[in-house]
Amino acid sequence: MANEQVSSGNVQDVLAILEPLIVQLDPADVFTPTSSLDFNVRGQCFRSPSFRDVLVRLLKFKSFEYDSDKKLATVGVGATWVEVAQVCEMLIYSLVVLPVARTPSVGVGGSIIHGGYSWMTGELGCISDSINFVNAEVVKYDGTVVMAADGLDLLWALRGSGGSFSSHRSSSPLLTDIWSGMILVPRHDLHAIARQIVRFISTPQHPRVNFLMYSVQRQLLHAILDESDLHSVNGDMIALHVYDACGESHGRAAFAWALEIPGAIDRTIVADTKGIVDMQQNVTSLRGTFKSFDAIPMATAQVDEETILRAMEWQDKIKAIDKDIHGRTMVLFEFLVLAEVAWPRRLDDKHYILIITGCPADETAEQERTALKIAVNAPGEVFGEFEHYSILPAGISEFHDPKKAYGTHWERLVKLRKKYDPELKFKAIINP
Repeated sequence: MANEQVSSGNVQDVLAILEPLIVQLDPADVFTPTSSLDFNVRGQCFRSPSFRDVLVRLLKFKSFEYDSDKKLATVGVGATWVEVAQVCEMLIYSLVVLPVARTPSVGVGGSIIHGGYSWMTGELGCISDSINFVNAEVVKYDGTVVMAADGLDLLWALRGSGGSFSSHRSSSPLLTDIWSGMILVPRHDLHAIARQIVRFISTPQHPRVNFLMYSVQRQLLHAILDESDLHSVNGDMIALHVYDACGESHGRAAFAWALEIPGAIDRTIVADTKGIVDMQQNVTSLRGTFKSFDAIPMATAQVDEETILRAMEWQDKIKAIDKDIHGRTMVLFEFLVLAEVAWPRRLDDKHYILIITGCPADETAEQERTALKIAVNAPGEVFGEFEHYSILPAGISEFHDPKKAYGTHWERLVKLRKKYDPELKFKAIINP
């Protein structure tokens, strides 16, 4: 049996953990219409998968092939995006670059089938879009293996529906002169910062330009800044993680409003795609530090000053409820991303807000309940009484209505689920 850490709350009498080359149980005993074994599939994720009998791990599916004639890359579903970027940098495949996800430690498969946002979404669309994701090798409920493109409805359903597959193919022109990194500004004048952000995102920008915004607590700044900068910091900071694939001069002009804020600290660099991916490698260290972890990404067409202020105030209020939960709570705004795929994104949903809550590994049962309640109530507190947002596929849980998220595509997806998984063996978002 492979060595796998799983939450005791999710596992009961585990029979086997399967992965390529380490098989303790005949796959036919799992993937057959008559099998009663409860199983789940795991790639590179932060949450522990729920299953009773068998966990199928995809971590060894890390192959990478590139067809220079077709300009297509075939990527193993178990690879992380940083591993993909490393291969592209080391080999002749550096002549191309894939639209890799922002978080380098997440897996290729899971991020694509849940939509797949990247730094290049503004220019190239989401990774699951047809221009990027062109085919997939799929294991069906009965154990047979097919190519999704052989049935166009199956490939369509994989584009954001949360299904399972084992390879992804795409390629894009090389980007080598990317200006990116953090601009840290003092948080004490949050109203002025919010006003500047809204003014910027309300003005048409180049599709190669986008940025993240989040708050960094004073005690965490030592991981970002050197001693000389720390001496000049008196409180929490707002991090603007900027990205401009048009180059440094264009980026500095576009984000001059941020660089000119009094007390701003410039931590930007010029790098290629691999260098950009490496910037967020520290996210990997979060694995294993949470007992409970909830992430709620919400797409929205517009973000105003009040929404930004409510979100920051919501995060601050958690400290009075529980300091441990507050230390693992985050609100992240992602600005200037674009919206026929399974997940019917509204074309005007240019931005999204990611809310993260969680508890330490040694949490109490009461803390777990509190963190969950905070996560469930967060969207209403951030957006107020007007629900002008939609939950992204990666954030849909038992507390959200998937019918609302998939809208007019819901009935078609239900029919496809019954067609390709009539026994409902796979755990999925689309459940009839």
